[in-house]
Amino acid sequence: METLLSGFQVCFWPTIVVSQDHKPDQTDERRRIEDAGGFVMWAGTWRVGGVLAVSSAFGDRLLKRYVVADPEIQGFSCSSDSQFQLCLARSNKEMLR
Repeated sequence: METLLSGFQVCFWPTIVVSQDHKPDQTDERRRIEDAGGFVMWAGTWRVGGVLAVSSAFGDRLLKRYVVADPEIQGFSCSSDSQFQLCLARSNKEMLR
């Protein structure tokens, strides 16, 4: 099924999420941060140490003990007869704009 929405073609195909955001309020992320001696608090949004709104980042020296730089990705296989479209966005919210 296809439809046209504000000049964009929208296809209703099965989707595969290939990465996962690292957010401090996720149970596993919060546990990892707290086990390392850090804390997560609300300051307009959930933040590591009350400062950083993501728990995966490069170059944040002060929070290095609590913030990881390893991406969480997944792979999938396709064959030569597979039909697919690739849509890249930093988040679902951004993709829908």
